[in-house]
Amino acid sequence: MEFLCYNGTSISYDAFRLEIDNRSFRYGDGLFESIKYFDGQPLLMPLHINRLLKGMSVLCLDIDPRFEVENLAQNIQDIVKANRINDTCRLRLSVFRESGGFYAPQKMGASYIIECISMNDSNDGNGGVSLGVYEEIPKAINILSNLKTSNSLVFVLAGIYKNKNDFDDVVLMNEKGNIVETISSNIFLVKDNEFSTPLLSEGCVEGVQREHVIEKIKMEGMLVTEKEITMDKLKSADEVFLTNAIHGISWVRKLDEKMYSNQKTSSLIKMINHP
Repeated sequence: MEFLCYNGTSISYDAFRLEIDNRSFRYGDGLFESIKYFDGQPLLMPLHINRLLKGMSVLCLDIDPRFEVENLAQNIQDIVKANRINDTCRLRLSVFRESGGFYAPQKMGASYIIECISMNDSNDGNGGVSLGVYEEIPKAINILSNLKTSNSLVFVLAGIYKNKNDFDDVVLMNEKGNIVETISSNIFLVKDNEFSTPLLSEGCVEGVQREHVIEKIKMEGMLVTEKEITMDKLKSADEVFLTNAIHGISWVRKLDEKMYSNQKTSSLIKMINHP
């Protein structure tokens, strides 16, 4: 890609310079959204911006009209056009506090960058994901747990563990030893025709696809609950699937030696991944 969007202005990658005292670089003082661009539109845009604004409020960042859905959607269309993208791509919207100060910031204003990243839109969700379990560092439960912040070290280390052990993804646990999510996805279980997913109070990211899928399940007249999920419940489930904004729904084929079916999951994949 040739161009990115910086605070509403298209600028070439070669010309762009990030300040050395950028607070996202120095302190992880920022947030991000991963948004799928498909069929001429950024998908689930209102849900993404709603989560972003919640996060900005938690981080005490000033919220101004630049962060309204309509403005950011137009920025996205402009940068997609500048990069001559005619099909699917991944967008990363990064928001960070203005430079100044050490741990205690001097300013509350925010800047943002929108990047376009090429992607292969061949995921049909049916190949089946092989899951492992990452237990070395439990995910903390606090007000930051539901946000997508610039500090992603737990996910980075879980990713290293995943690669070393040849898993497609790994499950993360919280401080109580319960299931939270995977590296980049929320997790759902199916047991006796009931869908379940970890509570937000368990420390999972407040995924936009998670919210979208919960509403879709309810609209289909099926039961879905948010609750604590133990490892025993995960291993005794009939089906398991993952959700995120880029890939939609991905069926989990196995966890260690436990194999899962995908009858209910296949129906959801048709609704979500191929509407």
